Amino acid sequence: MNSTAAGSYIYDYLSRLVSRTIAASSTLHMVHDLDGNVIAEYDASGALITEYVWVEGRPLAMVADAGTTPVLYYV
Repeated sequence: MNSTAAGSYIYDYLSRLVSRTIAASSTLHMVHDLDGNVIAEYDASGALITEYVWVEGRPLAMVADAGTTPVLYYV
């Protein structure tokens, strides 16, 4: 089965992905640190979805907001 998901992507002046929309109902906004690493993702309503922890340019952990109880994943 072949399927294609059309979407739109918005980049800032530093060519960093700042917004991704797929299927019109799934939009994520990304926040970057000064090194260009994604440190947070928010949904279209501004609710925090995921936070990322970086140390010296390497991913250390991801905190996924699973509703009421955030889940911490180490990389």
